[in-house]
Amino acid sequence: MVKSLEQNGFVHRKRDEQDARLMRIYLTEEERLF
Repeated sequence: MVKSLEQNGFVHRKRDEQDARLMRIYLTEEERLF
């Protein structure tokens, strides 16, 4: 599900800076405005 959201530009993933095992998911700027 997250993969399809990412492919459609709704979210992006970023590795956590403090714990490399974690992947953080953020809304894109366009979705934040929605």
